[in-house]
Amino acid sequence: MIQAALDKMHVDDAAFWKITCSWPSGMPARQNEPRVTMMGDSAHSMAPAGGLESNTAVQGSAFLGTLLGEAGGFQLGATEAYEKETRVYVSETVHMRYTAAKGTFGIGVDEESTPAV
Repeated sequence: MIQAALDKMHVDDAAFWKITCSWPSGMPARQNEPRVTMMGDSAHSMAPAGGLESNTAVQGSAFLGTLLGEAGGFQLGATEAYEKETRVYVSETVHMRYTAAKGTFGIGVDEESTPAV
C-alpha cells in the first residue's frame, strides 16, 4: 500500500520537513506521567528513510500492551517501565537512522542549539 502511494507521488510535490523530537544521540528522558505516555512519532524523531520508526511504534505498542495485560489493566509504574525500556531501543534506532540520513541527505542537527520538541 505504501509502495503504491510512493509510485504515484510526483517528486515536485514532495517536501522535506525538519522536525526534531529527539536528538541523534538518543531519545531524551522526560518526566513520567503515570496515565499518559507517548509512542511513535510523538516520542522520537522521524528519519526521512528506512521506516524503522514506524516499527518502533508498533514494537512499543506491543510492549505496553503486554505490560498492561500482565497487570490486568492499568498499574502504577507501567508507563514508566514502558518508557525506560523503549528509550533504549528507540535511541539505538534513531541514532542509526540519523547516521544514514546524514550520509545520504547531508542532514545535520546541532544538539547544542536545536531544541527537542
